[in-house]
Amino acid sequence: MKLPLTPISSTDALLEFDIWLTPTLGEIRDTERFNKEMESAVRIFEVLGRTTDKFSLKKRPDISKIAEAVEVEIANSDKKSAKKFLTSISDLIYLVSGKSDNNCKCQLPIYIRQKNILNSMPVVSKGCLNYLDWPRVIKAEQFMTIVANLEKYTDIQTELLREFFEFTLSDDAYLSQLWAIGNCYYSLKPYNKEKSLLSPLVIFKIRGSVTASGGHNPEQLLRTMMTDWGMKQGVDFNNDDVVINTAAARKKADSSDRTKVRKYDFILPYNTVGWQPKLFVQCQFYAGDSGSVSHKNVDQTSSARRFTVNHLFVEYVDGAGYFASLNGDLKTLLQMKNTHSFFQIKSAPIRLRRELQRIGFLTDLELEHALLKFDGDKTQAVKALAEYGYTISEIERVFTSAVDDGNILKTEKHKFSLSETRMEMSRRYLILDTVAVNGKTVSTQKSSGYVLVPGFGPFYGLKLKDIPNLVAQYAPSLKPAIGNTTRFLDDIEWLSKQGYIMMS
Repeated sequence: MKLPLTPISSTDALLEFDIWLTPTLGEIRDTERFNKEMESAVRIFEVLGRTTDKFSLKKRPDISKIAEAVEVEIANSDKKSAKKFLTSISDLIYLVSGKSDNNCKCQLPIYIRQKNILNSMPVVSKGCLNYLDWPRVIKAEQFMTIVANLEKYTDIQTELLREFFEFTLSDDAYLSQLWAIGNCYYSLKPYNKEKSLLSPLVIFKIRGSVTASGGHNPEQLLRTMMTDWGMKQGVDFNNDDVVINTAAARKKADSSDRTKVRKYDFILPYNTVGWQPKLFVQCQFYAGDSGSVSHKNVDQTSSARRFTVNHLFVEYVDGAGYFASLNGDLKTLLQMKNTHSFFQIKSAPIRLRRELQRIGFLTDLELEHALLKFDGDKTQAVKALAEYGYTISEIERVFTSAVDDGNILKTEKHKFSLSETRMEMSRRYLILDTVAVNGKTVSTQKSSGYVLVPGFGPFYGLKLKDIPNLVAQYAPSLKPAIGNTTRFLDDIEWLSKQGYIMMS
């Protein structure tokens, strides 16, 4: 269906944002990053436990035991694995001691110089050991990369490890803290509670990188939605961030002006045949107060847009942060003169699809709806899509692709049907579009019995009881499916669980 372009005030747009907000995308403990870091932490304590008698409190904590255990662990690892393990253990030591890499990166080179451990920095290059001057600043990751590369020089490797641990655990209190946690870890293992002890450490380590999004990737959620619409990953939409390679952007990046050239999370269409990118989408999801990052993004958004012309800027914004302390940043983004539109996770199926329709980009989903309307008649479907504003070449592009992919099946000379895998998705979206096309603004006091959708202000929808008849009128071939109460309610439940509709 052609989704209506209904102008709304900035006030109503912000009210809609509040109503259709996704506060967070889950707990940090549910993320893949948390699970990987937990596995790493468990491995570290298991490794250290082998040479410390499970962090026995009967013996004096010994740093040399830590260095010995680590060196044994990485002895049979490749460089990449060794570096990853070494970096993980340095992160853990920082957590236990309360030290930070920002301070230690400055202090470690001084410590090495003053102790005269190695007058020069050992570096392996092309299989040979060379010595360079120690830098004035060296981060733990850089230091551990040097250590990992010394796989053929184990004496030097062990010496550097021992000195690193003596530096980071220089106070007996730091060493006692590590031993106390390690001892508790092994004390809890018989009760399968050792991960509960490590959980706060892991969360503390990764919280900065995952709390902004609530732990999950809103970009991946959008990719899943666009796939549901029939768009192809790597063709119609990009897999990774894109830097726009314009002459102005290159000149800006190479000039003395240090303004950062902005990457875009999505440019749509991406590499579709016959298309140049039109929609530039920046994703910003804040589940909490990430003020400094958000303010910086607002500034970068404004500056980067000056060097990207003849495109439409669409903001993909969501999260509790924008409802609360970052609400001012949200208003600034949406009220920029060159902000074309915005959408949220729950409103993408209406708002972003509407923008794609607006530029004349056809998706499989819109083609499928046209075929459903005319009982699979291609001639009538093409005519209807052309009346919506799509070019004949664009219609043929999508039609050919859909047939090649098996999403649309030829039944007669000019008749086509949807594959089973596409029929359910198309029917559910047709219900959503029916509400969007036939709905109206609803008073909050008189909204009982309505199905509400975003994209048209805070409260906009259609009576639930009216939907089946309107869907059947648009696509008579769907009357049996829509008339099946169980199936219809299943479709409504799916749309509600996805967050694309609300029941009032």
